Amino acid sequence: MTAIDKFLTSTVNIWLEENGIIYMVDLPGAEETLNNAIENVATVWKASDGIKRPVLIDIRQLKSITKEAREYYASKETAQYGTAVALLLSSPATKVIGNFFIKFNKPTLPFKIFTSENEAVDWLKGFIE
Repeated sequence: MTAIDKFLTSTVNIWLEENGIIYMVDLPGAEETLNNAIENVATVWKASDGIKRPVLIDIRQLKSITKEAREYYASKETAQYGTAVALLLSSPATKVIGNFFIKFNKPTLPFKIFTSENEAVDWLKGFIE
């Protein structure tokens, strides 16, 4: 796959793949706050050219995320920017973060946790408008 446009925020790399999926990959040791989340969502919208798209969020290198950032990511406000979210993780620590996110924040978009990038991409392809 080839990235169409790449963007770097203070905590993530964001790009649109030719397959129509937005990738949001946390930088090693990233510690996300509400301000980071707001910046990241704005950058996702910019990368998507203003079109609602599915988003793959790779948190395998995430160190921490605040409650406020989790709530913002799951809000109705951010749901207007995407069609579905696949959360890619690999370690027990990130599984705890992912399950915590779903249990307490109840995302408004279709949302699923994956440990396989290929499976996540296959699932997200069903949400390309």
